Amino acid sequence: MSVDSKVFVEAEFERAPFIGSHVVDNINNWLRRNIAEEVERLGYNGQLQFLWSKDNEDEKGNKKWSLHVRLHANNFYTYQIAFNAGGESRTLWYFTTCSPDTDELTTNYTLNFCIGCWGKNEEIMQVVIEALKPHGKVWYDHNDCDDEDYILQN
Repeated sequence: MSVDSKVFVEAEFERAPFIGSHVVDNINNWLRRNIAEEVERLGYNGQLQFLWSKDNEDEKGNKKWSLHVRLHANNFYTYQIAFNAGGESRTLWYFTTCSPDTDELTTNYTLNFCIGCWGKNEEIMQVVIEALKPHGKVWYDHNDCDDEDYILQN
């Protein structure tokens, strides 16, 4: 059993591609801000110089930061948004057809995101929440295995 952080937005299925793109853009911008901080902290001349340096590798040679996300989909209903963030290889899942999972909270259609509840998950989910807020009511469950359920975000 895994522990996940979950967030959903009340929005129509037809808006799923646009909303997903907005989330991807926000994560890409967040990654680039973090890379810019590393570049400045370590004294590199630019992002590419840092990205190809040993400072952007862990002990196994894996990249600590990716410049942008990789989008994977087996169908047009479930997407994997994969990226490296500070040494964490992360996958944010995007489900466009899991609306019945949120029926206890709302009768509106929902678009759902989840990520493993470890490492930078809180920071990542705040980036997702900010991307979702313009599109409808946003609900967030920091840890789906604790006693606290979804909380409406302002």
